Amino acid sequence: MPGLNHYHSSSPRSADSQPERWRPYPDPSARSGPHSGLGLNTQSPGSQFVGSLPGFDDFNPSDSLLSMDHRRSRTPPQPVSIPLPALEVELVATTCNLDTVQRRALHAFNEAPLQRQLVEMQAQLLRNQTQIASVKNQVVQALEPKFADMSQLHMQEFTPKKTSTDHMRATIRHYLVTPLRNYMNVDDSAKSYYLRKPQSFKIPAYKTSADVRRIVDKLLQRFGNEVRGNLRVLVFSKVTDGVALDLWAAHMMKHFYMHGGKTVEPSKMLKARLALMRQIAAPIVAAPRKQGEKTNFWTLLQNQVNSLYVTHKEDLEAAGWQEWADKIIAEDEQKYKERPAELDPPSFDGTDDEDSSPAA
Repeated sequence: MPGLNHYHSSSPRSADSQPERWRPYPDPSARSGPHSGLGLNTQSPGSQFVGSLPGFDDFNPSDSLLSMDHRRSRTPPQPVSIPLPALEVELVATTCNLDTVQRRALHAFNEAPLQRQLVEMQAQLLRNQTQIASVKNQVVQALEPKFADMSQLHMQEFTPKKTSTDHMRATIRHYLVTPLRNYMNVDDSAKSYYLRKPQSFKIPAYKTSADVRRIVDKLLQRFGNEVRGNLRVLVFSKVTDGVALDLWAAHMMKHFYMHGGKTVEPSKMLKARLALMRQIAAPIVAAPRKQGEKTNFWTLLQNQVNSLYVTHKEDLEAAGWQEWADKIIAEDEQKYKERPAELDPPSFDGTDDEDSSPAA
């Protein structure tokens, strides 16, 4: 059949006889006619619109997919360093008073890539930090001995006035006739008070100057030991003369307590503490003792006080403390009943070794 022979002919077809097919991009030879600029294939009634735009003539779908994969995987674009004109660099160098070598370095830095500029700046920052730390250490090492010398001279020149030292002694005596928690370092109570109120003994620098504080603290420690020695001797004498507790307590308030000129009645707790001191001192006074032999009075007193605080806790107004005070006062009043017309003022004449605090 003619039709079959036509379709099954083995002879090759010419290019012109090939059927029109969709092209992925416009055929350059087809760019003619009124629609040539719109990407229409005008050679065949079956032409398709392929949507090309100017500059997309070489578009290839497979190339596009590869390009998209590449964009997903690559690193973000790096900012580009644009060097300043040499004249502007010179203006900056002049403003900063740079010398010739520094100007050359600045020009080289201006021409370097941005990443190198950042690395150089970070390296310079780290080097500056190291140099600053080194200089600081050198300055401190050079100044430390000078400051030590100045501090020593200042300590030698500073001497508290008599009014200040008298106030220190009076403050320590005052604390010794209050119910102290610790009798071994009575000067600590005075130090704490002066830190709160340095004007009270006319040395305001005690709070702000470490040198002044060291001098005053040594004096307070010495005065504390002296006053403790005075009180120990006084307690022993009251065992011997047997003065009634109420007279002794009033005498202590007059000479030890800072009352500001007012008459202050001794509290029950003060009487109880004095009675405790006399109770501890009685066997020491009665026992024979060699010259210079220590009595351990302060250690025995502190042990008793510690035991009382363990039993009755910190609140001195608690029932346990009040019952203890009533009991020891009654025992003392039963034992010591002498009522002389007048009591001699206490002697404040220094101290001996056993009255020195452990830190002395």
